[in-house]
Amino acid sequence: MPAPADVMTPLTDGIEWYLSATQLCRLMEEVAPLDMLGINPGVAQRGDWAKIAFKSGSEVGVVSLTSRLTDKAGNSYCVALMVNDHAPLDESRITTIYKALIDQFADK
Repeated sequence: MPAPADVMTPLTDGIEWYLSATQLCRLMEEVAPLDMLGINPGVAQRGDWAKIAFKSGSEVGVVSLTSRLTDKAGNSYCVALMVNDHAPLDESRITTIYKALIDQFADK
């Protein structure tokens, strides 16, 4: 296990996963039926969706958010946002942007 000081620095090139949004959405489509991906809906509101599958990850300089959302009519959408930087990120701002993207598709 690494020492805490070894993982408190921003992104190290070549260490993280570098998948495109398209690749993440394809993977999410495969794993969305797993119950564990519905435990935490992320920022999506449960009342707006028939089904939510969500996976995220973050560390200093890295944020990844991916949701597969199914509306009440059975239409499915994938929303993915990844941000990588060599400096700490404003995770609150990134989450706000992500929620605004999801809300564009929500049944309201």
